[in-house]
Amino acid sequence: MEEQKLNNHLSVVFEEILPSLTEAGIKYWVFGGVGVAGVVGKFIRENQDVDTYVLGDDFIKVEPILKKLCEKHGGWDADDWRMKIQNT
Repeated sequence: MEEQKLNNHLSVVFEEILPSLTEAGIKYWVFGGVGVAGVVGKFIRENQDVDTYVLGDDFIKVEPILKKLCEKHGGWDADDWRMKIQNT
């Protein structure tokens, strides 16, 4: 039963944020511990965030989507959300 509670705080990412990106036609991929959990089929450890990447050309499209979700859920602290460009 412990596993069901593990990373419950991330549910908003999978219930609202990622579906919103999909609806906007933005391709994304999830890395890190949550990405590994997706491959393995279960969470292995607690995760504080979800490392989500988008293509550089789509990056500018993501910010208004996140802002809209922040406004919808006035209690969210948008300052804790970080968007950054990572050139590879």
